[in-house]
Amino acid sequence: MPGLKVRKWWKPIESLFAKMVLYYSLITLFSFALFGGIMFSLFSRTMKSDMLTHAQKISNQTNMSLDNYFNEIVTSLEMVATHPFVLSSLSAYDANPSYTNYTNAQQIIQMLQNIKSLKPDISEIFIFRPDFFIKPTITKSVNVNSPFLKNVWKEAEQAPPHMKPIFYSTHVPDYYNSAFTNHKVVSMSYPIRDIMHYGTENLAICFIDFNFEKITQIIEHSKLGPSDRIILLTDSGSVIYSTDTGFQAGSDITEGLDVGPIFQSGGGYYSTEFQEEKLLVTYSTSQVTGWKLVYLSKTAEIQKNVNQTYVITTYLLLGVIVFSILLSVVISRKNAKPMMELMNHMREVGRGNFSIRIPEDDKHLEFKILSSGFNLMTNKINVLFDEVYAGKIKQREAEFKALESNIHPHFLNNTLQVIHSLAVLERSRDIEQVVTALGNLLEYSLYEKEKRVLIFKELNYIEDYLKIQNIRYDHAIRVDIEVEEQVKLCYISKLLLQPIVENAVFHGLDKVADEKILRIRGFAADGQIHFTVEDNGIGMTERELQAVVARLDNNEAASERSIGLSNVQQRIKIEYGPQYGMNFHSVYRKGTKVELVIPILK
Repeated sequence: MPGLKVRKWWKPIESLFAKMVLYYSLITLFSFALFGGIMFSLFSRTMKSDMLTHAQKISNQTNMSLDNYFNEIVTSLEMVATHPFVLSSLSAYDANPSYTNYTNAQQIIQMLQNIKSLKPDISEIFIFRPDFFIKPTITKSVNVNSPFLKNVWKEAEQAPPHMKPIFYSTHVPDYYNSAFTNHKVVSMSYPIRDIMHYGTENLAICFIDFNFEKITQIIEHSKLGPSDRIILLTDSGSVIYSTDTGFQAGSDITEGLDVGPIFQSGGGYYSTEFQEEKLLVTYSTSQVTGWKLVYLSKTAEIQKNVNQTYVITTYLLLGVIVFSILLSVVISRKNAKPMMELMNHMREVGRGNFSIRIPEDDKHLEFKILSSGFNLMTNKINVLFDEVYAGKIKQREAEFKALESNIHPHFLNNTLQVIHSLAVLERSRDIEQVVTALGNLLEYSLYEKEKRVLIFKELNYIEDYLKIQNIRYDHAIRVDIEVEEQVKLCYISKLLLQPIVENAVFHGLDKVADEKILRIRGFAADGQIHFTVEDNGIGMTERELQAVVARLDNNEAASERSIGLSNVQQRIKIEYGPQYGMNFHSVYRKGTKVELVIPILK
């Protein structure tokens, strides 16, 4: 049943050592799991924070580099726009003759060429107003009436009184009268006003186009990750420059990427999804151009690193946990060793070894108390055991003597009855044989002082006994004795077989009218000696056999049927142990076989 399996599975642990290992392991597992979880969480947060810090650092550094670059250009234009010669030349342009304007323009062109030579990334630089322009090179004339420049002039007129540069996003310079104007540029205008006389009207506009060479150099100099991207945007979302080819210069980024938060603050970060990729968007605003620098980082890279860290951390934790469990096993085994030794000593005491002692443990007070108490207990048990054992020995010796004294009169009484019967019949020769055999029996019984005798002596005793009985039955008993030679040299308790043989004669063969047969066998097997005494007498019914066996097992007084057998059974049990004794097999009207089992004693 499932319930039984559950109860078996959840069987309580009884071993102290196993409990200590389990508790140590659980505490270690919980501690390291908690520690690992906290460390992994902190590490994951740290990695994300480091990534954000790195992205913000690159974004700010790149934006700062771009601002420095644009500031240099603005400074160059300011030098032109505020130069006294330029201001005086432009202020008197309408009044001066053409030659004067020409010579002044040449000097201004020299200034512009100097600036361009110092800034190779500036593709074109010129000064214009709606009716003329001053340009260093003549390869590209300027169409001052182009829609783009008209819009530039209009914005300059609407600009606040203080002079401030205006930047224009990526566009095609269609204001040059040239066929080679398909490449895109970024432009900047700076109004020229008579600041010497606090004039607010635009005398002209200094205008430059610069390519992406310096911008590319600055951005590529940033330490971008393999999948990181930088996008430079106008405040309206138009792409100025991008390291991602998916965002073309001049395109509107708002059509794909979520850039709403970028135009709501000057700088910050947020997470979004683009083309099924999770991105970390970090942005900042240029203090010079007002453009937005957007830094895109794939969070998948972070997650990959986090996952790798998780795997490494998991293996490390597993290794530490396994090591800690092994260490806890060693520590538990070391701490439980005195207890295990105490348990082993207690098992030895349980097996009967009361002489064992436990060395007192001076390192642990608790085990010292236990070992001291254990030794005191075994000492007391030994004292009590010696007292009880001595009493038992005396009791058994008394029982042996009582049993022998109970057997001898019983046998003598039967023998005297035989002699009396022979005397009545005047069978003097048979009396002589009986008396001779009886003398041998009495000599063996009275003068053989050893409690255990060699089996061949016991067999001689049996043969003399059967001579007496055979004369009584007029030589009607056929005796067959077969005992192994090695068995004859072993020892047996004196007068142990005679009552069994006597019982077979008087209660087995007594009522047999035909030939009376008595077989005695002796052999060794499995470290034991087996004797069988078998007759072809009247036998016993099953009920009679059970009654005899029950009386022998319960130590009841012997009945007429079991003369002396109860005493023999008790002698065997007392002297050899409870595992030895007699077994009975009987079939009514066919005979009885008694098996006697004793240990081999040499």
